[in-house]
Amino acid sequence: MATLSEEQVTDIFFIVLLVFLGLFFVIEALMASYNAKFGHTTGIIVMLGIFLSFIIKTVATKDEELT
Repeated sequence: MATLSEEQVTDIFFIVLLVFLGLFFVIEALMASYNAKFGHTTGIIVMLGIFLSFIIKTVATKDEELT
């Protein structure tokens, strides 16, 4: 796999940031419309971020093992 330049990494960072910002508002709207009795939007976004970071780390580690 080709290595990414610093500019590409920065672009990917901002894209992921905007996606998570959009997800925050969508989840907040869904929780408000369904009157959720438990949970918090911030907690859901944090858990999704941890999960995404784990996937990226796992894929990057496996890629390094193959080369």
